[in-house]
Amino acid sequence: MKKICLSVCAIGLLSSNAISQNVELDSSIVSASGFTQDIKEAPATINVISKKELQSKPYRDVAEAIADIPGVDLYASKGKTGSYNITMRGITGYTLVLIDGRRQGIGGEVGPNGFNEISNSLLPPISSIE
Repeated sequence: MKKICLSVCAIGLLSSNAISQNVELDSSIVSASGFTQDIKEAPATINVISKKELQSKPYRDVAEAIADIPGVDLYASKGKTGSYNITMRGITGYTLVLIDGRRQGIGGEVGPNGFNEISNSLLPPISSIE
């Protein structure tokens, strides 16, 4: 009986140690190629703005954070929605914006309101913009 109790306690301790360990995974991307691969090997330009970077600068909205990426230009779109169109290296409409891994907006568009646009209120809890 004592052996069973000791082994149950030991298993409990081992599992609690395994649970408390943090494991950092390598970054990988699926969207550019259709299969998982390292960001460095992806056949597209991929920029990730980390949570640390978002907190280190006084961004008011997602558009300001994206505008800081080299090679990215924002310009106001037509209409009254207050949205911005994104161009990367002069190419419009082919920019995919992911916030915490979820697709945002329609091809290359970021704005404060409206369907398929990114809300400014989403900025504080974001862990990354890709």
